[in-house]
Amino acid sequence: MTGSESSGRAKGKHRRKIQKKEKMNEVEYMVYWTMTNGAPASASHTDMSAALRHAELHRRQGMRFVTMCAENPNQVGKMGVDQIVDNKTPDGVEYTWVKRRDGGQ
Repeated sequence: MTGSESSGRAKGKHRRKIQKKEKMNEVEYMVYWTMTNGAPASASHTDMSAALRHAELHRRQGMRFVTMCAENPNQVGKMGVDQIVDNKTPDGVEYTWVKRRDGGQ
């Protein structure tokens, strides 16, 4: 390979910049709960589905104050809501939001 050819891999400062950007785009989901004896506990996940399953498992096991949160800048709305049927969310709450396409006039 000559000096003008590239192996396709980022090197040095550029590689660190790419790794930092990838880390910033990685979303971490935290599940928090209180054990039956009152002790706090937590777990982290990088997959939202896994985090939701983990939270549901703890609810079914009788844990208290089970909650989940994430620092996902691309998230919109309540986690776990995937569809609106008959103007209601899966938990039965009335869904009335409508996107206006008239420029707000």
